[in-house]
Amino acid sequence: MSNPQKKDTNLLLGVIPSKLCKPEQVARWCEGGVTPTYRLQRKPTDLAEFYQYNCRMTIWRDNGTLTYLSPCESNDRPNHERYLSMRFFCEGPIFHITGTTDKAISKTAAFFMTLERTAQEKPFIYMESYSLFYQLHAVGSRCFTNIFKTAPSRLVEFENISLTVKQTIALATRSHPIKLGFWECEFEDGGTAFVEALERRKSSFGSLRFTNNTGFSDDNLKRLLQLDVIDYLELPPLSEELVFLPFSTKVGHLEYEIKTPFLSQSKVESLNIVPKKLSLSMTDHSIDFFPTEPVLRLLRRIAEVGHFAELGFKFSFVAAKSDVPLCVVQEVLQASFSSCNLKVIDLSSGHDFIDWYPNMEFLFQGLKEHKSLRTLKVTDHMMGYFGPDFYHLRRLLSQNRYITVTNEYGEIHTDGMHIDKLYALNRFYRGSLDLALTPLQDRSSLVATALAKSALANFHRTALLLADHTDTLYDLLYCARIFFEA
Repeated sequence: MSNPQKKDTNLLLGVIPSKLCKPEQVARWCEGGVTPTYRLQRKPTDLAEFYQYNCRMTIWRDNGTLTYLSPCESNDRPNHERYLSMRFFCEGPIFHITGTTDKAISKTAAFFMTLERTAQEKPFIYMESYSLFYQLHAVGSRCFTNIFKTAPSRLVEFENISLTVKQTIALATRSHPIKLGFWECEFEDGGTAFVEALERRKSSFGSLRFTNNTGFSDDNLKRLLQLDVIDYLELPPLSEELVFLPFSTKVGHLEYEIKTPFLSQSKVESLNIVPKKLSLSMTDHSIDFFPTEPVLRLLRRIAEVGHFAELGFKFSFVAAKSDVPLCVVQEVLQASFSSCNLKVIDLSSGHDFIDWYPNMEFLFQGLKEHKSLRTLKVTDHMMGYFGPDFYHLRRLLSQNRYITVTNEYGEIHTDGMHIDKLYALNRFYRGSLDLALTPLQDRSSLVATALAKSALANFHRTALLLADHTDTLYDLLYCARIFFEA
């Protein structure tokens, strides 16, 4: 029997008549204007009860807060100077909470956080304050531990949030690896308690990301970079004193934005680089040219180290109008070939980054002989990025049957026809080679099945199979003779 509470909005919410609405209860949207305000008729049993209302909705609570629920596809926001936004999964609504005090707003945030009991697809929690830092002191540390109960692997991100010592300890002491991000956040103690909790960990923390600034004191940053419990670490530009420390940190994957003016020759030449996965964004927003020398200096050092499984490079020089120089592309190729176990090279770029387009053909031709490379990530910003009719990409896939070329999200670049056929042929090619490891007795029947099904009426696939498995021909011909004689 269906649950009527999830169909009748009046059971959960009751509208406040417009004539009875006090000024602080009136819901005002930036785009939607004034809309009805609702009041909870009972305590919800699950946050999912709100997901059925796929429309703008505003809820008044007696602590003086208004919560604006905006559908995931809407960009509408409260017409207020300050508010806290929360989101719990990709397709879910956004909760915008307004009020007169941070304490009241954080209590309402805690109220909604404690309601989540149903795991959703692609779960995360994103909390962002608009205007100044919000102090979520009324959100107890228990809320920060409960958010992982329904989805332990969820991503948790904070933006412009002020966090207490107890809250940061709760985040740092989960018994399982987590994914945690801070975007221009403020820490009550400069990050001391968070780092101390990580120093006591015996198991992996998971991934940790800082955007724009860390909010940590320099001493705490130094301590953080000495830890060996972080799998993935993303860092914004650091001061000149700390700029090279991240390279020696014991993390699995380091993603780091570094300012090129700090890449002095003496320090780069002796740079110790520990992570096996390294993604670098090299930036300088004060120049109108591509700083070739410091970039080449760092690329050459990366080539000398040569132990990488993944490499990523982005360049952002806002005033520079040039593309990535050919000599830089050559050094990127040298760095990739110097790492014989390299599996991924990420050259994808957003609109704020300098483009690789003029040298795409040179890049593809350079990578065609790479034995271990499996994934190349690039961003196509225009029609014809891969040459006329995807010519450069088609040639690369014909010459290197192990490589996949995707965008930054892992989606393959394709023309919807020829490229798809090439990928299918390459998968068949790899499968045929893998089949060679199967004992002959079993392999003969598998080859026969492939010839009769996936390779049927396909010259390329048939030729590949017979070339790779000539030793099975005798068995196949023998079986065919018996069949026809019978």
